[in-house]
Amino acid sequence: MASVLITGASSGIGLASALLLARRGQRVFASARTARGVAAVESAARAEGVELDALELDVTRSADCERAVKHVLEVSGGLDVLVNNAGRVMYAAVEETGDDAARELLELNLLGPLRAIRAVLPAMREARSGTIVNVSSVNAIFNLPYSGMYGATKKALEALSETLCQEVAPYGIRVRIVQPSGFQTGIVDSALPSELDGSTGAYTAAVEKLRAASRATNALSPDLAPVAEAVCDAALDDAPELRRPVGMHAVPLSRMRRELDDEALLRALGEMVAGSND
Repeated sequence: MASVLITGASSGIGLASALLLARRGQRVFASARTARGVAAVESAARAEGVELDALELDVTRSADCERAVKHVLEVSGGLDVLVNNAGRVMYAAVEETGDDAARELLELNLLGPLRAIRAVLPAMREARSGTIVNVSSVNAIFNLPYSGMYGATKKALEALSETLCQEVAPYGIRVRIVQPSGFQTGIVDSALPSELDGSTGAYTAAVEKLRAASRATNALSPDLAPVAEAVCDAALDDAPELRRPVGMHAVPLSRMRRELDDEALLRALGEMVAGSND
């Protein structure tokens, strides 16, 4: 039985993954940023008839990460898997992305996982085993318009993961990246506000069209089971792949990224976006 700490588990991918891992007999510590989120995790676990530990953890605070890891180690005697899932999305043109909004997204989507990684690695190195699963996005494969800052955080997380997997391999620690495309997670409606004061308004219509298209696309894939399965497999199996794309856009886009040059890929993406807006 593996001891698993999951961040951002109050809803969406984090919650679905926590419940699946618990159903498969793992010792799950499902964390949420607020007490309300912790209550949501506990309610979902009761409804599913599974046992897990819910705890409060804000990944923008190093002390929270250290306290959570200490709790897991005290309760379970070890920490086998960290799933970095906490994150939010932002829709904005690059020109109208404000400094404060950009920093907030970086704090959560990139520095948050870094804090959690730093907190778990001493115990994993001592045990000479462990797995770190970083939940990225299809936007890290090739980013779309008006998702600039979000895609930047996910690409940066993947660059961090690439380096990390080389650094910790000598200690028996594995690093895995899961790249989901659109699923019905509620992330669109919880997007961070992003525009500068005095916005030009030049991009407003296009941004709103993208937001609407994202909702429509996500609605076509309401079942979170495939991405929860991908997270669970990344956490527990011995397959060697660093990256695991999952979803109706992630797998073909990953293949296109390998096979096409930038210009051809941009043309193909332009056709895909135009088709989704018809």
